[in-house]
Amino acid sequence: MSKNENRKKSIFEHQKEKSKPTYSLSSLVKSLILFLQLTKEQTSVFFTRKLQGQRTIQEWLFFLQRIAEFDKHADNTRKVMIVNFWWILGISFVAYIVGIGIENMIFLNWLWRISLFLMLIHLSVYFLLKRFDLSNHLRVFFVPLLRILSQESKPENPLQLQMYLSEPENEQFLIRKNTKNNPLVKEYVYRYPWLNFSMKMADNTLLSAELTETWLVRKVIKQNAKGKIKTKVKKILKRRDKITIGFEKDEYALENTQNFVSEKVKKANVLLMKPNEKRHTFRIENREKIVVLDNLSAVPSLENFLSKVAKAYQVVKPIAN
Repeated sequence: MSKNENRKKSIFEHQKEKSKPTYSLSSLVKSLILFLQLTKEQTSVFFTRKLQGQRTIQEWLFFLQRIAEFDKHADNTRKVMIVNFWWILGISFVAYIVGIGIENMIFLNWLWRISLFLMLIHLSVYFLLKRFDLSNHLRVFFVPLLRILSQESKPENPLQLQMYLSEPENEQFLIRKNTKNNPLVKEYVYRYPWLNFSMKMADNTLLSAELTETWLVRKVIKQNAKGKIKTKVKKILKRRDKITIGFEKDEYALENTQNFVSEKVKKANVLLMKPNEKRHTFRIENREKIVVLDNLSAVPSLENFLSKVAKAYQVVKPIAN
């Protein structure tokens, strides 16, 4: 089997790693242990919420894997804390009604103190971990991608990276804001260039990617006849991915040229060929639009990304030495 066929098979067989949440208090202990094991440089990521620089893929993995693992357990812990908060509130309310019925003031006195203490503890842990929250793109998309790329590149090859780890609805990414009345409607547009990287593969192929998200957030604020204010929020995500792959002409020849089109075409999911003296260079642009229902629905698909990379390998073949 040729090296190109091996590479196609390798890329197609990789599957997206899914972080399955474990809703247990053990995540609290694990997140605390993992946080204490972080270096000063790793801890600084939670405050800058940005990665920038050049390292080998193994160095990036060593640096990011523990951060991603902490983020996973911290997310699980926050979910546990908020669920437990509502359970404590509900059980305390029922117990309070029972205490009033049996007219036990000592019981009621201890009940509200213990309930308030437990609820404050749970809320404190929730908001503390919320301050250390990073984008799910890191652990669900980028770290699994690094594991795949580590098998497709030489150990000494560097990866140039710029990545934002904050949430897209951030003031620094806000590009437009509109307000309308009757009813009150607030519209925000954010441009979030969350990932930009470049590297050289094991076969000297150059791979670079620029992944950008545009968020349209629309808030409709209404007041009913009773004076109660209701807010309805709708979020639309427009994703634009640019993947550029350059094959050395001394190593690869073109085939299946019907699979790509000229650079003049501006459609989604098309393979664009760019002229270059030393390389066969292709750029794959992908655009999609989705309605965001939850945080996980906004995470890009690693499988789709890999399929785009594999698409470029379908139009070249290695030159026999």
